[in-house]
Amino acid sequence: LLYLRPEEPNGELMVYHLGHSQGFADALPAVGEFLEQGYAVLYCAMPLMGPNASRKPIEVGGKAIELRDHHSFVPLEEAGLRTMHLFLEPVARGIAHAIAEDRPSAIHMAGLSGGGWTTTVYAALDPRIEQSFDIAGSMPFSLRQGVDIGDFEQRRERPFYDLAGYRDLYVLGASGSGRGRLQILNERDECCFATTGREDEIARYAEEVQENLDAIGDGGEFAFHVVADQVQHAVTEEALERIAERLHR
Repeated sequence: LLYLRPEEPNGELMVYHLGHSQGFADALPAVGEFLEQGYAVLYCAMPLMGPNASRKPIEVGGKAIELRDHHSFVPLEEAGLRTMHLFLEPVARGIAHAIAEDRPSAIHMAGLSGGGWTTTVYAALDPRIEQSFDIAGSMPFSLRQGVDIGDFEQRRERPFYDLAGYRDLYVLGASGSGRGRLQILNERDECCFATTGREDEIARYAEEVQENLDAIGDGGEFAFHVVADQVQHAVTEEALERIAERLHR
């Protein structure tokens, strides 16, 4: 975790979460934009990824397990150990630190790829997140194909998803007065969650999520945006512009 303060603070906090195999330097353009706009930034990385990379083995049931990537958590899960908190608890602790230091008037969250997935799940669990932005990080199970299946934490076999699927998480992450969620997808993403050929299905689940929010009646808005012709699995200038628009509304 890194906690960065802007030169001219607006009093709000942006949690920015890195994805798989990303280091802090990879997100400097996005983080720089948030700092320039006056947001304090809590910079987070996934377990075992980027600055959190580890090759130290741990012992489980008398067997040494080397934690190379997220699929290394499978034997931990099989041994009855909890794993999903490893992705989420550091965010909660970082936010607690930011609150203790500066008492932000609002907290928002954004992330790319695995960081978008973390944003999806964390915003669903913590109603203090007002505006959340999942960039090329998730899609309902029914729309996934090939590489969209995702890493360990994103797969349907995790017991976590017996409690809530992605549509449920989208509703939970946007429900409440003043809360909102913007899902940003790249049209021809070379990695995952490309929208090509799935435009109608995406529009339908977005409409379904908003209908559920309206039925709950507590407020909240869900929207999605497609970056046309974008091939790289990345945060584009267009994505940052859309995020800024929603934050400044």
